Amino acid sequence: MLFEGGYTRGMKRQVLSLFPAEFHKNPVHFQALGLALVFTVVALAQLFTFEHFGDVTLGYGLPGGIVIATVLAYLLPAVEIISLPYLLSMRLSAKMYSISRISVVVTGVLWVCVALWTNLTGNADTNAGIFGATLYTPNQWSFIIFVLLLLWASWLMYTAKPHRGHLHRNM
Repeated sequence: MLFEGGYTRGMKRQVLSLFPAEFHKNPVHFQALGLALVFTVVALAQLFTFEHFGDVTLGYGLPGGIVIATVLAYLLPAVEIISLPYLLSMRLSAKMYSISRISVVVTGVLWVCVALWTNLTGNADTNAGIFGATLYTPNQWSFIIFVLLLLWASWLMYTAKPHRGHLHRNM
């Protein structure tokens, strides 16, 4: 009785009513919500053990040593979080909209660079770090495939997602 048509249709209608009308016209908004969920989980996992994330990035063996590892440890979660307003279709000023939109692609590019660097330079036995130090992620070719799919999804959102408009004030 509980899951017969009427109850589930009513719940679906109620959940869908939470989203603006333009979301129902273009499914890319819901796809962007899915990518936002991925970025949120990744950023939260990195920030949960942020004090050890620098050690993870240091394990990549990047040129520049601890300086570049520290910059990367701050940069990765920052661009993931900065991309969320665009993916969540928030109404932003034109400048913030552009920054957030570009951050979506920068996130994918950074992770592809990290994956390629660590696998091609012999550091493939390190933690991939996509979930920070919270969850050990093996750095294998499957990780490269994952981040390539992440980059592809990021590019699709960058090119296909229409904007919802900007705020009428300059920032």
